[in-house]
Amino acid sequence: MKTSDNNVSKVPGPDNQHNSQHVIKDVEGLFFFHRSPTTVFWLSFLSLNLYNVYWVYRHWRTVRDSTGEKMRPFARSIFQIFYIHALISKIVTASRNHGNSPWAGNVEWVSAAYILSLFLGNFAAKVTTKSQGEEIVYWMFVLGFTAMTAFITRAVQKTANYHNEQALGPNCDFRGSYLGKLYAGEVIVPTIGVIIFVFAVGVSLVSYSQNLYPQGSEAEISSAKVTMDGLTAQYDTCSRDLTARGETIDTTDGSAVDTYNSDLQTCEEVRLRQNQAVDEYNRLAGFKVE
Repeated sequence: MKTSDNNVSKVPGPDNQHNSQHVIKDVEGLFFFHRSPTTVFWLSFLSLNLYNVYWVYRHWRTVRDSTGEKMRPFARSIFQIFYIHALISKIVTASRNHGNSPWAGNVEWVSAAYILSLFLGNFAAKVTTKSQGEEIVYWMFVLGFTAMTAFITRAVQKTANYHNEQALGPNCDFRGSYLGKLYAGEVIVPTIGVIIFVFAVGVSLVSYSQNLYPQGSEAEISSAKVTMDGLTAQYDTCSRDLTARGETIDTTDGSAVDTYNSDLQTCEEVRLRQNQAVDEYNRLAGFKVE
């Protein structure tokens, strides 16, 4: 039976969900991981950029499979700060070969911004806050740098998609990459990131609620303050006395030295009790205990 010249079979897109190797057999050339830019943005943002490890891996794996270039995609994803410039440069160069690339940024600056935002986002996540105000600033920084990394990731993905569509032509079916279906890695990795995010937010909220309201009655708070003030005054007195005696003590007099050392030990015990009294007062009054 004669086949119509207009009946053109579709070529699977790069990294097809059913068989990522199929594109290597049917089409020659350089291709990249094909995904909805919006999906990539949200997976990156909601996972606190943990998804980017998987995202970089899939791009390098598709490059390896489509070109035969020898590399280790997994290693390049783990150490992505050393390879992200090469990946972005490869994507941008490929897209510009088609003459109308959506990429408008400078590769070097965007790569540096990606690395910087990724680094600062991870650094900010390890900062210890000392007040509710610092807690708010903390989350602003974390989410801000996370969004910045996700935004750059989206822009790079959009450019990669443009190259794939131009290189394979209108007969290529990319619908599977836009229908919301997720790969296993796109479920596992972001889920871990979301769990970490929810846990961190939960810890912050619990800490905030514990320090927001007084934990003791007025009588308990008043009693704790009296104890704290009394120990503070006691320590100030013994500390001044020891300072004055230390300047005139006869170090050849064994009895005087022993008495001084004994008083010094007693004063140190007062200091420790005073610190405990301060912590207890802060706890009862609803202040953050350091």
